[in-house]
Amino acid sequence: MSKWSGKCDCADSFDDRSDEYIAKSKFYIRTKDGRTHRLDINSWKDLAPYGTHLIVSMGSDKESACVYLSSTSFIDEEEQQNLTFILNRIKSYYRKCKREKTEYTVDDALKTVRFFGSPSESEIFLALKVKQSGEKATIEGIHDNLHDYYRKEFCKYLVSLGYTEQWAREWVYGWERVYEEEKHKEEME
Repeated sequence: MSKWSGKCDCADSFDDRSDEYIAKSKFYIRTKDGRTHRLDINSWKDLAPYGTHLIVSMGSDKESACVYLSSTSFIDEEEQQNLTFILNRIKSYYRKCKREKTEYTVDDALKTVRFFGSPSESEIFLALKVKQSGEKATIEGIHDNLHDYYRKEFCKYLVSLGYTEQWAREWVYGWERVYEEEKHKEEME
């Protein structure tokens, strides 16, 4: 089980493989638009940034593998699911307040998602976003502490492999990834 995603991810399957094995293997990723792109992977260092992606499909033998990876990091996927769940609970309370014509309060909204203990920063931010934007509130720009911890640890690991700290941070915290075919398309336009 991976120390970054808690799942059997790409890192679990390939961090102990030789660079020769990885170079002979074929790696693909599906982007948000549904297209599949082959990744240019020649070593573990090239593959490591995809370490937190889950393996969707894989076939392998002693010499190589053919691997299809999930489009996003499992850290991002799980965080999005958790924050969306919390946001939906808070929005449900918001709709109830509107229906019953009662005042929406952040404290009462937090009681709908937190039954014991103190609310987390992300829960407070979501409750405040709903107070400010109502049904239009989103999870955009909010990270929770647990997944942020995993991102920081993964950044440290990427830096230990020789990536710059800035590059690792941008990769882990997200930028729009452009794959080879898309680069060529942009250059031609």
